[in-house]
Amino acid sequence: MSDDERAAADAATETGAGATAKPSRDADADGSDQPPGVVDPDGLTLRRGARWLGIGIAGLVALVACVSLYGAVGTIISQWVAPRYQPLYGAAFDVVVLLLAAAVVARLTRGTDAF
Repeated sequence: MSDDERAAADAATETGAGATAKPSRDADADGSDQPPGVVDPDGLTLRRGARWLGIGIAGLVALVACVSLYGAVGTIISQWVAPRYQPLYGAAFDVVVLLLAAAVVARLTRGTDAF
C-alpha cells in the first residue's frame, strides 16, 4: 500500500466513510438523545407522555367498569342461583377473576423492557 493509499484510507476513517454509526446508550426508546423530561424539537417526549396519560385514563375507566361488573355479577348470582349454591358460584366466579388477573399481570411483566 502506497503512502497516498494510506492517507486516503486514514481520511476515510476520520470522516466516517464506510463506517456505521453506533447507537447511543443514552438514547430513549423513541430514539431521542435528550435527557428525561426535555422535549426534543419533534415533540416525541411530549407525545410519549400523552400516550402514557391516555393509557392511565383508559386503565382507570377499565378498573371502574370491572368493579361495577363484579358487583353486577354478584347480584345476578344472588338472584338467579338458589341460596344453597350461591357460595359455590361466587367462589367459582372469584377464581375466574383471579386467574384472568394473574394472566394479565404475567403478560404485562413478561417483557421487562415494557416499562
